[in-house]
Amino acid sequence: MFEDELIGTTVDGRYRVDRLVGQGGFGTVYAAQHLRLGAQVALKIPRVDQVPQSEVPELIKTFLEEGRMLKELRHPNIVAALDVGVLPADASGLALPYLVLEWCQGASLKEWLAAHPGARSREEAWSLMRPVFDAIAYAHTRGLAHRDIKPANVLLEPTDGALTAKVIDFGIAKRVDPRDDKPSGHTFTSATRNAFTPRYAAPEQLAGLRTGPWSDVYALALVVLEVLAGRAVFTDDGEARARLLQGEALSLDELGFNVGDWNAPLTRALARSPADRFQDATELLRALDAAATAPTVRFTKAETAPPAGETSADLSVAPASHTIRKRPGPSIGRRPGFVAAAMLTAAMLAVGVLVTGTFALLRPPSKPSSDASPKLGSGPKPTPSVPGSSSPRPALSSVTADVLAAEAAQAGFVSCVKTSGAEVASVSCADLDVALRKRGNADTDPRAIEAGLQSDGLARTAVNGRAYRYLRDGFWSLEIDGDPIRIEGLERSLAAAFAHDSSGREKVYSEPPPPVPARLAHWQGSEVGARLHTLGIRVIADIAQDATGSPVLGATASGLDGTDSVTALLYRSTGKAMLAATMAQNAKHYAYALDGDVLLTLTSTSKLGRIDFLKKVLDGSRAETVGDVP
Repeated sequence: MFEDELIGTTVDGRYRVDRLVGQGGFGTVYAAQHLRLGAQVALKIPRVDQVPQSEVPELIKTFLEEGRMLKELRHPNIVAALDVGVLPADASGLALPYLVLEWCQGASLKEWLAAHPGARSREEAWSLMRPVFDAIAYAHTRGLAHRDIKPANVLLEPTDGALTAKVIDFGIAKRVDPRDDKPSGHTFTSATRNAFTPRYAAPEQLAGLRTGPWSDVYALALVVLEVLAGRAVFTDDGEARARLLQGEALSLDELGFNVGDWNAPLTRALARSPADRFQDATELLRALDAAATAPTVRFTKAETAPPAGETSADLSVAPASHTIRKRPGPSIGRRPGFVAAAMLTAAMLAVGVLVTGTFALLRPPSKPSSDASPKLGSGPKPTPSVPGSSSPRPALSSVTADVLAAEAAQAGFVSCVKTSGAEVASVSCADLDVALRKRGNADTDPRAIEAGLQSDGLARTAVNGRAYRYLRDGFWSLEIDGDPIRIEGLERSLAAAFAHDSSGREKVYSEPPPPVPARLAHWQGSEVGARLHTLGIRVIADIAQDATGSPVLGATASGLDGTDSVTALLYRSTGKAMLAATMAQNAKHYAYALDGDVLLTLTSTSKLGRIDFLKKVLDGSRAETVGDVP
């Protein structure tokens, strides 16, 4: 390769290239010696063999932009850029630029964590991570978002018996106008490169939406939790993507973390919607610093469950000790078949292929609150009267955990535990989970909320076999998941007590199924889940956007058929570009059909990702091109 020829050569008469240090998706780094100064440096060049020839000019432009960014960032915890130049042209006439960086002698945080397993105290974790927060906060004040924060991009350099953190790899950093507002979660990004790591990426980054400092806030929270716990929040990229497909808000307790009075700021930093997070790393840093003044203790063993008789504990109040709990039993986000299906979409999602409407279905997280169980909602709302009564019904958004607990007890559910927060009120009992959540804002299409509610219901009923019902009041949803017999009475009682705009259950596929359009170009999105269902696939997520009016419509369905799983995606536009990008990445285990600019993909390591099964899904619907990549 071109890069190998550099080893042993001298660049520009100053830098002797000694050895290869590492390669990423878009760059190669060498250890080199500055001959005049006798100092070791790192020499980085763009890796052009990883992109199509037509994209090489853009890659070089981005590489030079990284150098300019680093020259602007003079911070002790950011690796410094020392020089830039151009290599001699190769046989094809291509002359690549090079970047000379400060040499850091030390392991990455990823390597250090692997060599020092186990949990650590908050004081230890903060001593490692606070300089990283300082560095990213500094970059944010200068209008730069890193967008690939992860343990592998933090070097720990031994200095006077201590470790000094250095943030590296601003290769996909982005300039952001500090005056720009955080996005609502529905705006596509204009960036062309998406070489981030899904395991540490924010939801908007996974979905191909607009990124910025708010995306770094999310990644910083994931990394600091990993340092504290000695384990990553997500076990792999597939689990991170499964969370996106599932649409569940992240809960530290459900993920197996409890970090005391850091729970509140870290939960906010992991909010699904960028608008609900801290503005930038400076705000998150201040919040954690304020909490860090409290006494700290080491992590202890997992806490035991409370006695069966203690049924009214408020889980929104953080325990005094800083503990890491064992991961709970399997949930839909970690169900093997579902995670496998989500992993199979990696090649598609890596190029930003989720449609605008999909992200609108992601829930904001539960925000911690005090014991007072405050009423939810933004204020009084006119509500219709109960038939036959002169008294108006209260808005659904005014429901509290106490009300839900009382209704659950009236319906005969026992062993209930309440949770209250600013945007959530829930009760979990034996054979019942009922929760009020805020699912959107002024930018959210109510039809998208309805589609998300139905899709969530599919996942829940597939996992536990219980019934699922919902009530919707504007952007608020009351979701009931429980015993099929007793849930009906609870739903009727709540529907009668509170005003709501609509009600429903998990998505139900019509029998017999609707006819398949003559051509794939006429598919709208709802056909995908319906076809999988008709073919005997148990669909556990189906987000069809037919009614939203968006020019880019999509559907995601993942199902289980014995040990097989499949993920199907429909692109109502940009299909040609999506297929070309996927081919360029040498993705495997998928079948595809292209008709005009409409693309249908089936991704699976089993027979469900082959052309024979794709033809069954199409059921005679014609496409211009049909193929598969084993």
